[in-house]
Amino acid sequence: MEQQLDAFTQKRFELMIEMATKKLQQEITSLKEHILSLNSEIGSLKSQVSRIQFQPQESHPVQKTLFDSR
Repeated sequence: MEQQLDAFTQKRFELMIEMATKKLQQEITSLKEHILSLNSEIGSLKSQVSRIQFQPQESHPVQKTLFDSR
């Protein structure tokens, strides 16, 4: 009887560990996907910044007008 209880307890622990492991694997997979998405977004932003930095600057004359507030 005691051996059956020990076997049952061991099986329970194995199942609990297996469930926890699966949950952690799912979380890790989700985090990896999120990191890949963020990495792609960072790459896109870097290329946009590069294009903006190397674009010729269009100079628009700025007209300053002074108003007499009297």
